[in-house]
Amino acid sequence: MLNKIKDKALATTAKVAINNTIKAYGEVLNITIDTKKHSLELKTLLKGEIEPLSVSIGNYTLDNNEIVISNITTSRAWINTLSKTYLEGKAFTVPPEYLSIVKKII
Repeated sequence: MLNKIKDKALATTAKVAINNTIKAYGEVLNITIDTKKHSLELKTLLKGEIEPLSVSIGNYTLDNNEIVISNITTSRAWINTLSKTYLEGKAFTVPPEYLSIVKKII
């Protein structure tokens, strides 16, 4: 129960942070984080799109200030291909202003 409350609070904070980052491209409508499973699901409505984009990250890890994501699936076939090529298993530096939030999620 306590973990679900923590996950909900983290999801709310992450939604605000992500929306600040992607506002030129669209907005996150919903985000769900499961810190026990290290997974994340979100729905975002990108500018110019009619249907929201669903994104599922099956696993994420944090090493120092780099995040590695894997098992990515989306509601768009071309983004699935793109993510497997450019995102799966690659380390991305977390900006310092978001590192404390990311560490709480992980």
